[in-house]
Amino acid sequence: MLSTSAHRDVLVVDDDAATRILLETLLDRAGLTVQMASDGEEALAVLASCEVDAIVMDLFMPRLNGRDLLERLTREREELLPRVIVLSAAPESLLHETRSRYPIWCAMRKPADISELMGNVLDCVVHRSTSPVAPRLQL
Repeated sequence: MLSTSAHRDVLVVDDDAATRILLETLLDRAGLTVQMASDGEEALAVLASCEVDAIVMDLFMPRLNGRDLLERLTREREELLPRVIVLSAAPESLLHETRSRYPIWCAMRKPADISELMGNVLDCVVHRSTSPVAPRLQL
């Protein structure tokens, strides 16, 4: 659990409501504040109104998908890319390609190990305010 003296925000971007609710519950129990979006368009709206310490996002979503969101972040909010954790059922080859193309924190395949996912989110949030670490690919 994180210290309550540090306000930590995580944006969860996934079109699956059950996934969003599960992640919100887990992240809230870990002491994090959670913002949610069901696609890339909603994510951009959230990012326009608040700062986040980490972004957990799917690749396959309606309207603005995860790859397109990463492209927009590259052009408009590049400083957010190292805070991105991709969590997707995408084929391993697409996750690897995504990690190679963008300097994201890591890419994890659904269904992910909850302990490993939470560890990555907490590490990302903590390191965001201290020093950058080398992003990892996790499949």
